[in-house]
Amino acid sequence: MRISRPDEVAPALKEALALGRPAVIEVMVDMTFGASGGQAPGWWDVPVPGYFEKRREAYDRERQDERI
Repeated sequence: MRISRPDEVAPALKEALALGRPAVIEVMVDMTFGASGGQAPGWWDVPVPGYFEKRREAYDRERQDERI
């Protein structure tokens, strides 16, 4: 399912959990700077787990170069 407003989050989660099987909730994000309340709209940093050693090393190197 696709949602685009904050008031749609809870009902979508409730519906997805009620299915009893895997579900996808696509959240449409307003890419206008400041609309999301964050400093970097549209970017979420999801760390690479340590057991992916080479990918984690690259992630750590690239993260050092990030500037917000």
